[in-house]
Amino acid sequence: MKQVTYAGATFVTGTDIADALIVLATTLGRHGGSVAVRVPTVDADNGVRSLDIVFGSTNGLIAVELFPTFDELVDIECVATLGERSRQISDPRVIPPIEQPPTGWADPDLDDWSEDR
Repeated sequence: MKQVTYAGATFVTGTDIADALIVLATTLGRHGGSVAVRVPTVDADNGVRSLDIVFGSTNGLIAVELFPTFDELVDIECVATLGERSRQISDPRVIPPIEQPPTGWADPDLDDWSEDR
């Protein structure tokens, strides 16, 4: 488990989740931009809650390892989603070119047009 501090907020989450958040924050720092994510957290009563965070490229993230008396919070899907977000930011997909109008199009009124007119 790790205690994470980001933009003045502190929460406890699983080690793998915190590590994936660090990778995401580092990627955003290199490439700029922001991204919204939802991560599971552990509250004081050992209950699991969701936390929505908007990560930007300007805030620092701190994750401190804890030694709790309760089980490690594991969320494989969350870790995979955070990893995919990091990959998308660091290696954006190529946007396909806009389709061009069909060639051979002609306007009978413009067939004889020239710039000399």
